Amino acid sequence: MLKPYTTRAARVNVGGGEVSLSLEVIENLHANVSYTYLDASNPDGSEEVRRPPHSASFSVNYGFLDGRGNVFVDAIYNGEMKDSDYSTWPATPVSLSDYTVVNVGADYQLNDNLQVFGRVENAFDKGYEEVYGYNTQGRTFFAGLQATF
Repeated sequence: MLKPYTTRAARVNVGGGEVSLSLEVIENLHANVSYTYLDASNPDGSEEVRRPPHSASFSVNYGFLDGRGNVFVDAIYNGEMKDSDYSTWPATPVSLSDYTVVNVGADYQLNDNLQVFGRVENAFDKGYEEVYGYNTQGRTFFAGLQATF
């Protein structure tokens, strides 16, 4: 006979804090930074899975040509976090490494109705996992034309 196995606690204790700052560095150049501390634990005191205690982001955005053009860079940091390896029985606790992903992009308003845009997500092709055993997308390019009427 199999014993019941609970993969998730019925009650989780969560606390923490977040701080952020946004400023206009010079005309048309805006910067944002944020940091989050999260303390999420199960009733037995173990760390809740997929809840990094530390995460942060930083972004810089520059507008030009009277706001018709825009370029940006952002960096997203996700701290080390716990997860579960479900390829074993019972599931085995594992740690996922911290990572930083950088994205860049630009857009330009051609006229009142048309905007061209492009971006690169994970610009440095960082290999990382958000869920144990599942890869994330590498460097990815997007480009397009947006029409509004």
